[in-house]
Amino acid sequence: MGETGPNTSGCLGSPFDRHRQAEWLEVIRKTGRRAVANVKIGVHRRTVEKHLKQNEEFRQEYEEAMLYFRESLVSEAVRRGVQGVDEPIFSRGRRALDIHPDDEALPEPEQRLVPAKVRRYSDSLLHSLLKAHLPEFADKQIVQNLKDDQGIGDLSDLTPDELEQLQEFLEKVKERKEGGGSATDVP
Repeated sequence: MGETGPNTSGCLGSPFDRHRQAEWLEVIRKTGRRAVANVKIGVHRRTVEKHLKQNEEFRQEYEEAMLYFRESLVSEAVRRGVQGVDEPIFSRGRRALDIHPDDEALPEPEQRLVPAKVRRYSDSLLHSLLKAHLPEFADKQIVQNLKDDQGIGDLSDLTPDELEQLQEFLEKVKERKEGGGSATDVP
């Protein structure tokens, strides 16, 4: 239905004031999803869009909330890809048990049992982290495009993070060319 007043939400009829904006931004920090925040706070998406366009401070806070969310994604990727996560072990539909690590030297009747687990790592997340942080693991398609002089093409579909990564990559190519290397030296 949309808005009914100068600062109303369009859903609950209450103003999308600083308090509700702060609540909305907190949901963004946790989920990164505007639609989820809109439903949880009870604000119409057009109201949020209007505030993002008209209120520079709110737009900046939104960008910071999204940055926080993206950084939390990276932290979770590091946890799963580098540190791994413990998964329970089941046998015949029951949780398997293992000897407590501190009790391995004790005689059997004195040993405590704990639920068995195995540490699992995500190879795909680790690979993605390597590609993002180490140029030698980056995709080689960009270099191939540069070598073939086909250009990079339409950049309008790239996210700000992808544009930043592309800019960093191109700067490294330029540095290698200026240092006597060539674009083919870039991974």
